[in-house]
Amino acid sequence: MNPDAARLATALGALSLGLTYLATTAGKLGLFYYLPTAHRWTLAPPTALIAMDWFARALWSLVALALGFGSGLALARRWPTRAATLTRALWSLAVVALSWSAVFTAMWLVYGR
Repeated sequence: MNPDAARLATALGALSLGLTYLATTAGKLGLFYYLPTAHRWTLAPPTALIAMDWFARALWSLVALALGFGSGLALARRWPTRAATLTRALWSLAVVALSWSAVFTAMWLVYGR
């Protein structure tokens, strides 16, 4: 595999992961929730039980990572001369998206309850 293609695919995958994690955290999306005390899954968690949505959030983010990686490989094959330039720009955006995901998650855990 061409090193530029691998770098571009990794950058686009990281950007996709960061944006998807941010969207599933900030948006009011219907996610699957796991109820650990009841040992079951639900789409709308009851307020009286502990509900975890991290599994669904991580699944969507990993799917986006895989799609972004595959798209990056396809872009690198289509425009091999632009791969290095695109990689730098995508890594910059990926760092911003992942940073905002981390900050938003921390603020949501502290103030969002």
